[in-house]
Amino acid sequence: MTSPETLTNTMRQANDNADEFARMGAYVSSSDLGRSTTFYGAIFAREPIIRLDDFVAYEIAGGLFAIVSRERYSAGSIPGSGSVPYIGAENLDMIRTRAATVLTEPVPAIITEPGIRLLKLFDPDRQLVEFYSLTVGS
Repeated sequence: MTSPETLTNTMRQANDNADEFARMGAYVSSSDLGRSTTFYGAIFAREPIIRLDDFVAYEIAGGLFAIVSRERYSAGSIPGSGSVPYIGAENLDMIRTRAATVLTEPVPAIITEPGIRLLKLFDPDRQLVEFYSLTVGS
């Protein structure tokens, strides 16, 4: 398990080579951190870099994608009512296949629009997470 001190050191290291912003991050709240960690671990195909009792984070494209305890960090929030994480990915078909291994409902189709492909998934707490791949010039 990663300690809060390790998290602080990680953020300091990011600051050493950055401008006023250390790194981009996004988080979703969860009523069941174990269930959400299983879901996102399958989607991202990696282990979290931080794992605390109420906070789990993955390194994604130089930023942090975190799952936090709804009870501790966003008590009273309505599941799925927060900002929508929007994550660029090269292979949406692979992410869709991974989602099928952990979702109990049918996995949505990939949406193709001019210049972009989108995969919109709901995590176990009904939080919408969108993955996109730009197709302009390809």
